Amino acid sequence: MYSSATATEPEDIELKVLVDQAKAFDSSLVVGRIGSCLVCLLAAWIFRHSPNHVHVFAWLGLQILFNVVSPYYGLKPGRNKANANNARWRLRAVTISSLIGGLLWVAGVVLMWTPGNFELQLMVIFIIFGMSSVSLHALNAHLPAFYCFFVPCVTSVPLVTLWYSDEFSTIVVFAFTFFLTLNTLLALKMHEGLVTSIRKHYVAAELATELQKQKDIAEAAVHLKSRFLAAASHDLRQPMHALNLYLGGLAYADLSPEAMNILKNARACADSMDKMFSALLDLSQLDASVVEPKFNTFPLASLFNKIWVEFDNQAQAKGLVLRVAPCSAYVRADLHLLENILRNFVSNALRYTQRGKVLLGCRRCADGLRIAVYDTGIGIDAEEQDKIFEEYYQVGNRQRDSARGLGLGLAIVQRQAKIMGTAITVVSTPGRGSMFSITVPVSREAVEEMRLENPMPEVHDDNLQGALIAIVDDEELILNASRLLLSQWGCTVLTANSGAAMLAQLANTARPPDLIICDHRLHDTVTGMDVISRLRHEFNSDIPALLLTGDTSPDKVKLLMSMGLPVLHKPLQEHALHAAVQKLLNTGQADANQENC
Repeated sequence: MYSSATATEPEDIELKVLVDQAKAFDSSLVVGRIGSCLVCLLAAWIFRHSPNHVHVFAWLGLQILFNVVSPYYGLKPGRNKANANNARWRLRAVTISSLIGGLLWVAGVVLMWTPGNFELQLMVIFIIFGMSSVSLHALNAHLPAFYCFFVPCVTSVPLVTLWYSDEFSTIVVFAFTFFLTLNTLLALKMHEGLVTSIRKHYVAAELATELQKQKDIAEAAVHLKSRFLAAASHDLRQPMHALNLYLGGLAYADLSPEAMNILKNARACADSMDKMFSALLDLSQLDASVVEPKFNTFPLASLFNKIWVEFDNQAQAKGLVLRVAPCSAYVRADLHLLENILRNFVSNALRYTQRGKVLLGCRRCADGLRIAVYDTGIGIDAEEQDKIFEEYYQVGNRQRDSARGLGLGLAIVQRQAKIMGTAITVVSTPGRGSMFSITVPVSREAVEEMRLENPMPEVHDDNLQGALIAIVDDEELILNASRLLLSQWGCTVLTANSGAAMLAQLANTARPPDLIICDHRLHDTVTGMDVISRLRHEFNSDIPALLLTGDTSPDKVKLLMSMGLPVLHKPLQEHALHAAVQKLLNTGQADANQENC
């Protein structure tokens, strides 16, 4: 009986099931044929003295001939292995072969049955029971083949006893009927179990294949999306970087109060964009595993005071109370990472609180000091409390209000906490507020209070007076903006869109540049490192250099960090560029003085 495909099971799976059914006979029928020949030899030896021994020997020869030249196997068993093209034919051949084999055993029973000789009759019954039982295991993979062999074998003995009217014919009929029924039901169960197992295997395999295909498609889509976002991010950072430099240059112009107010608003918009780009960069750096914690011991009160100074005006503007609980503890942590985490906690608390207060405090616990920010804001539903740490997810911002950022803050601080070997805890009740906390080790070591530096250093233009700066970038807008800004700082600026063009300009100067500022990605396959190496080689001097890049993918961040050069990511505010230029020039001057000594 061939299995047919159902509405829910593809035909190719059913065909594979048939192939496996046919393969089941490839491994069992050869042994079965040999076993059948041995049983026939044993039967012929047992009945060698029976009245029909001549016919029994003839029957033996016929059995051996049949088992050797079976139409299923031919003279070379196992040739032409079962496959999708021949599976049905092979199963049909097995069925015909089994029917012939069953009929041959019927003939054997008739020839070996000796009326009045109970011992020989009992031997025939044992042989038939044995052959029938073996067929249950050998042929259950294909029920028609089993029936064609089993039914003739089992029914032959009771029919012969009834034909000869033996005294125990009733018992034999009853016993063989029970045996026939029991083994038929058992064969059905075994067949269903085998076919179901095979079918499940292929369904699972196809499902796994389909899932792998979907996974590959999804991964390809994610990869394509990542490449698109990386390219888009790089391309957006270029004009944004130029805009920041132009806005910085305008700050030195003699503008009217109205124009200065417009400039202030424009710089505020640019600063908002910079914060978004910085968040993406922070995430890339964390994913690239290039951020290493620098543990120091410092008083928590100084950090608390800095955060209060930064956010108190914002709280008052919303009519909120920002309270900072007194704390005398010293902790051991990465100051920059911990500050960023607490700033994010307080910023989010103020953002999502409309009335009431926000509290920043700490409490000792078994693992150290738990620093927590409490608010009386909107709270977070239980099902959202895990989602808030996902990239770009924001509670209550389905309209994607850009003023509320990209939704990367908690994703970043969670990674930062992990780097410090700790974790963030959230407790929140919708409508009643939230608590975000982080636990850090307490230090018993008394140290001098660390000065928390202002992250926005003031610009002092006269520090750069007379410096010769070589700037290489393939974006004309960036070159123009850089020339304008650095010239206002008192620098002599040379700009070029390639290393070769820069070398041509430097050939007319009397001295090497004091600093090289170069974009990392230039035309073709040339990199900023190539240009810097070429310029240094030309002047045989380790000229201070600064790499600028708009690439923020984790792999690129990791590569740039391994180059041994200072790297700044576009877009840059003018104060950040000024600080980097001043630091490198001072470092280069100190190195030169040391060489002269």
